[in-house]
Amino acid sequence: MILYEWEASHAILRTVLVGPVSAEDIRQHLNAMAKAEMFGRAELIDARGTVGPAPSVSELWLLADHARRLMAGLGLGPRAMVVDDTFNYWVARVFANFLSGLMPIEVFRTEPAARQWLLSQSADCPEAQAAG
Repeated sequence: MILYEWEASHAILRTVLVGPVSAEDIRQHLNAMAKAEMFGRAELIDARGTVGPAPSVSELWLLADHARRLMAGLGLGPRAMVVDDTFNYWVARVFANFLSGLMPIEVFRTEPAARQWLLSQSADCPEAQAAG
């Protein structure tokens, strides 16, 4: 399941992944983000609550390709992903690498570190400031 909330005080979209999260769940989330015109916002993606198998490398590649098509030509806010185990850290790094160059994106092991980086990136990102 993928949940999200808008933290107006920090101008951050907080996305939380809970339980098993499939590639299709992520695809649907990307589609919902596009429909809601949320890609310009800074996003904190908390994946510490995921369980079960992660998407495969080929699924990550297809998801990144889908995201690139949805985001083409848009002003994009930065993304910070938080994971708390080694395997999911590397899965998140692979996905971030597939999206590199499209937007500022990083993977962290703690939420405070992710927030600090995200807020510093948001300060330098006119799209994220305008979306706030």
